Amino acid sequence: MKIIKKKLDLRNLRCPETIMLLRKKARNMNLGEYLLVISNDFSSKRDIPKFCRFMQYKLIKIEVKNSVDYHLLKK
Repeated sequence: MKIIKKKLDLRNLRCPETIMLLRKKARNMNLGEYLLVISNDFSSKRDIPKFCRFMQYKLIKIEVKNSVDYHLLKK
């Protein structure tokens, strides 16, 4: 099975815009697809995991490099 990974770059955006754009992108994904969310908003560390729990998506990994957060989630 091929893993389909999409990317959503939310750098330099602030809440609530980050979550609104994440929801819009996730709405158009198929079940089982992966999404890499890139953000540098400090509240995304809290908001993206909460979004995943609420929407029942799996948060695979969170990585921080040079003050940029990379969240890998699966729908």
